[in-house]
Amino acid sequence: MGLSVAVSLVMMGWLLLVREAPVLWHEGVLFFLTDAALTIQIFFFPTSSTASLGVIFLPIYLMIPVLTIWGVVRAVDRYSRSRSSP
Repeated sequence: MGLSVAVSLVMMGWLLLVREAPVLWHEGVLFFLTDAALTIQIFFFPTSSTASLGVIFLPIYLMIPVLTIWGVVRAVDRYSRSRSSP
């Protein structure tokens, strides 16, 4: 579980850095900083009951892409083993 959360966080960070950050930066520095501050506030400092529920279910949301990638890798591995066997 810990590994899947760590991988998901790294993947989300990569996505933000590579794909979203240049777009947000192009729209303006103030918009980028405001968006980053709101994201940090929602996930790390929840102030309402709704935000707290989001933090509780965050590991589940982060686990979905990891399980998807794991399934794809497992299917590719199974397919490659079946093709290499005589």
